[in-house]
Amino acid sequence: MLVGNVAPLSKEPVTNIEVHILCQKRDVWMLIWALYTFLYHSKLSPKIVIHDDGSFDSPSETALTKIFPHIEILSKEKADIRIAARNDIPSSIKEYRNIKNKLSLKLVDIFLLSEAEYVLVLDSDILFYDPPNEIIDFVSQKNAHDAVISWSPLTYPLSSSESYNSRHDLIQKGILNMNSGIIAYKKKALTLESFLEYFENLSNPNDYFSEMTGWNALVAQSNFDFLPREKYIVKGDVQKGVVTKHFTSPRRFEMFAYGIDLARSYLRH
Repeated sequence: MLVGNVAPLSKEPVTNIEVHILCQKRDVWMLIWALYTFLYHSKLSPKIVIHDDGSFDSPSETALTKIFPHIEILSKEKADIRIAARNDIPSSIKEYRNIKNKLSLKLVDIFLLSEAEYVLVLDSDILFYDPPNEIIDFVSQKNAHDAVISWSPLTYPLSSSESYNSRHDLIQKGILNMNSGIIAYKKKALTLESFLEYFENLSNPNDYFSEMTGWNALVAQSNFDFLPREKYIVKGDVQKGVVTKHFTSPRRFEMFAYGIDLARSYLRH
């Protein structure tokens, strides 16, 4: 089994930290290991909210609640109702949630429905191998920044207009190397006004990178810092000192080829 005999993590969650992850049914096992390794190494007890993209079934929920008894699984149907009730959100953003690319939910739903003082956004294809001290310090108020985000050597095409990018100096601030797979931010630092402005300047809502551009643009406008690139990696091997590896496509198979077994061995150290 991919999970085996790992013990449930059942500490009561704190109220000022939330972890939000968008997931689909086929990635539940990745999600379990992403969450488990994060909680094990960080020793944090945040509220955990899993955003179902609409594909979850009863076994999906059972697998998650067995390991994480206090987890909240927010169904697509419930999120639809909550977002539809928001009178401060234009219809264009509500319609964006229904594009073919389900990553649209990661941007809109997590931004609008998160409530804690500190919010951590994670992707399900990330494994933790060591304590994420930079994240721990951030949510423990030992960091003067308003957000921290992972760095990637892989640049991407922005989905926002050139005038918007120029107005906020996004290229100069390093947006092309930002990776929205790991973001921790103070809820009050990323404003609704900035969120709405991004959508007013979204060149192509159907673009694959529109979600990542949105998150990264919001972070870039705050007092942010990059997580150490040598510790939070996308490419390369898991060596001593590496905290996380993001198993992005087309290398995601490595997560199952060796990533999970290696993460399991780290749990016994």
